[in-house]
Parts: sequence; structure tokens; C-alpha cells
Amino acid sequence: MSGTMTRLGFTPVINASGTMTSLGASRVPPEVASEVADILGRFVLMDELHARASAVIARVTDAQAGVVTSSSASAITLCVAAAIAGDDLAAIENLPATGKRERRVAIQMGHMITYGAPVAQAIATAGAEVVPLGTACLCETYHLEAALDEGLAAAIYVVSHHTVREGELPMDVFIDLCRRRGVPAIVDMASEYDLHSAVRLGADAVIWSGHKFLSGTTSGIIAGPRRFMRAVYLQNRGIGRLMKVGKEGLV
Repeated sequence: MSGTMTRLGFTPVINASGTMTSLGASRVPPEVASEVADILGRFVLMDELHARASAVIARVTDAQAGVVTSSSASAITLCVAAAIAGDDLAAIENLPATGKRERRVAIQMGHMITYGAPVAQAIATAGAEVVPLGTACLCETYHLEAALDEGLAAAIYVVSHHTVREGELPMDVFIDLCRRRGVPAIVDMASEYDLHSAVRLGADAVIWSGHKFLSGTTSGIIAGPRRFMRAVYLQNRGIGRLMKVGKEGLV
């Protein structure tokens, strides 16, 4: 493949910050490959398949509902879009233009990582203004509280080996402060094995990669309260159309 890319004028780049993606993601086990091969030979009603996937996600995460996306990166963008536009179809179709809607989205500075692309870019793609909290190695409660006082559409918490763990706000404190103000807390834990803690803490959206430790095809998985998951799903009527998941990713 690298020889082909060179002949086409591309220089292969190994991205150390997104190793699994650079390796083509996880190996897909035979039983998953069999299900994918079967669904590729069928027509399906995508809304029904999404509904069935939501039920499975809810069952294994203890959330109310779930959404499958094309990747965990796109899941960040769609969750931010849902926080800004909600289920308002006119607002959904207008993104990334946000009009007079609140568009500020907070994230700890130590969580502004690159996973292969900047997480801040995934946030901003939905039309959001990224609001860094604290410094690279220290974020206190007052940093988040000040941002909440000024108004936020959402706040994002990243669980990753790439983040600066020193001086970060603990996830439970972060989610609790957001919940008290009625601001959606979005937790990106794409590569983590923990399918329950952030859901049980009350996060409005928890994101995992479907093609890392879950060994599926390229996809992102979101779990959370039914109302917010509905808003996420409705973003497929807008910018989500640019990053839609196929039936093979869903199954």
C-alpha cells in the first residue's frame, strides 16, 4: 500500500498519536466479519437498524439509549451539534451557523489533545467556540464555574492516555458541576474499556470507539439519556449527513 501511495504522490505518515487508526484499527473477529458480510448483501431500513443498535448500547452500558456514528471523532462533533441545536430541525439544518444560540463549549486545557487530529477541531466543526479551562497542568473548580457563569452550550471531558492527568478536574466533579447548571457534559473515552462509570455519573453523552477494543468495523458509539441521544441522532438531518455511518458499521 505504501508503494502505491508513493506512486500516487502521497507520502505515508505514521501518526503516533493515533496508533490504532494508523494500523487500520483493531482486528475484526470472524463472527463480526460474518455479520458484516451478511448485512452488506441486504437492503435495510436504516432507522430500524439504528433503533436496534440503540437498544443494544443501552443494554450493555446501562444508559437509556445510544447512537452509532462513523467514528468517535465524528461523535464529538455530533454531540456538540446536539448541545447547540437540540432537536430543532431548522437549527440543525443551519449548523455550523448558530445564530443567537449559545455556542461556547468548555474543555480543560490539559484535555486539548491530538488523537490524530485536534480534539478542538472536532468541537469547532459543529459551529462551537472552544473555551479552554485552566492551564495545561491545572484546572480547578473555579475555572469551570466561571465558564458556566458566562454561559456554555456544553462541556467536554476527555479520558485518554494523551491528556495531562496532573491537576485535572476529576470526572465526577466535572459532571456534577455541569449537571447542577443544566449544561450537557460530554465524555470522550474512545479507547477505554469502562462502559459504565461515566454513564452512572450522569454524563449526557459518553463516547467510545467501536473499532478499538470492541473490535468492530470503523464506528463510534455514544450512550446517554434518551432525549439527548435523540438530538444527536437528528443531527443526521444536518452536518451528520457528512459523516454518516453505513449499515456495516451499525451492525
